[in-house]
Amino acid sequence: MTKTSESTSNLSERDIQELCIGSRRIPNSNFSLLESLIVDGCKFISDVVLPFSLLPFLTNLETLVVRNCDFVKAIFDVKSTTQSRDVRSMGQTLPFSLKKLTVSKLPNLKNVWNEDPQVIISMHHLQEVIVEECEGLTSVFPASENEYLLKLESLVVKDCKGLMSIFAEDIIDPRTKLELMFSCPFVRSLELKDLPMFKYFYYCSLPCDNFAHLESHTENQVGTEKCMSVGENGMKMILRGEFERKLLESLKTLTLCFGSDVFPCKILEVVPNIEKVVVCDGSFKKMFCCESDNNVLQQLKVLRLEYLEELVSIGLENSWTDSFVRNLETFEVINCSSLKNLVGCTVSFSNLTCLKVEDCDSLSYLLTSSAAKRLGQLKRMEIKDCDSIEEIVYKEDGEESDEDEIIFPQLTCLNLHWLRSLKRFYKGSLGFPSLEELSVTYCDEMITLCEGSIEAGKLSQVKLDPCSDAIQLETNLNSILWEKYIRKVCV
Repeated sequence: MTKTSESTSNLSERDIQELCIGSRRIPNSNFSLLESLIVDGCKFISDVVLPFSLLPFLTNLETLVVRNCDFVKAIFDVKSTTQSRDVRSMGQTLPFSLKKLTVSKLPNLKNVWNEDPQVIISMHHLQEVIVEECEGLTSVFPASENEYLLKLESLVVKDCKGLMSIFAEDIIDPRTKLELMFSCPFVRSLELKDLPMFKYFYYCSLPCDNFAHLESHTENQVGTEKCMSVGENGMKMILRGEFERKLLESLKTLTLCFGSDVFPCKILEVVPNIEKVVVCDGSFKKMFCCESDNNVLQQLKVLRLEYLEELVSIGLENSWTDSFVRNLETFEVINCSSLKNLVGCTVSFSNLTCLKVEDCDSLSYLLTSSAAKRLGQLKRMEIKDCDSIEEIVYKEDGEESDEDEIIFPQLTCLNLHWLRSLKRFYKGSLGFPSLEELSVTYCDEMITLCEGSIEAGKLSQVKLDPCSDAIQLETNLNSILWEKYIRKVCV
């Protein structure tokens, strides 16, 4: 059935309060077509947001957002009552279409469901769950021997100081020897961040050989990417082997957010098929300087480092990193203010197509000339807001001629922005046979791209001011930059 209209109900705060406490009769016509409900800043709700009496009328509700309600203790009322016992006696659950649930800034939230919902309402359609800043919450989902998260695709849990597990501890008698299995075949995004009390994804009281686990399958899925974002505790769980091996092997993107002063290289060995790694918010000074297996990250294509303010050395010069550095296609370094060198002269980015460096104020240059000569596949380079960079490519000792040339055969886009100390791109000669887009903005000390010759046959214009149109190239590119510099000095 195609939905052609939306239902809107205008209710006063008094109306809502009476509905929540059950003192007002619920008109079916007002709620049966409701698809989205946002409860924001309701100070009068002191127990549950959706009482059981209201649930039978929300059969088409797909999106529920509850936020900024200081006294809310539970979202769904599914406790055993006369009405709920009537539902149980019929052997059926209430139909429920909820797909997206967001709970945020609920300091007194104790439970999302005040009992196991599976015997009252069906959650088989739930696809996305976001839980943020609920400091009184100890678990997200109740323990259940039923599989009610079959369509869950994304789970985000952040800034919940008291959260200890995703699923509540089960209370099943171990003597039953029942093995619990939670199957989430469509989960492709899992983010757990800033959970200082977090210990378990799922804690089971059964013996270890019956330990419940999260399964994740990739069969019959096209165009999906499984990703996981974890903090310090999440990394410890991975290293302790508390995540399903099949899940870790199916991951394509891994984000590590933590404040530790040591980078755990061992974690890279348990995600053999990872294609993208993001590392952020760490306080370590060295990254890949530890020892690790030579065969890690064989599938890695994207490496992004951001907000690592203590990082001094990335360590891509180590021999064991060479196997994955050669396969990298995108390398991004953002807000690493203490970083002294991006890479050493021996590093070979033979397959790199995109290089982005931003807000790295301790770099005096970006690449050595020998490293730059190995960038044969590079198509895009963006360097922004690096106050100390004086030149992009540094000519190493022993290269005497100013005519020593570096060619970037595939580079089509070069953006240099707000580099206060930049004087030149390179001291020798440059070749950009494929360059089509060049932007040099707020680089006020830059006089020339290079001191030698420059070739850029496809380049027809250059952007020198972010607020103005690009300038058509009618003379040599270096001459354009020189003229701009002279005009600035003479003003």
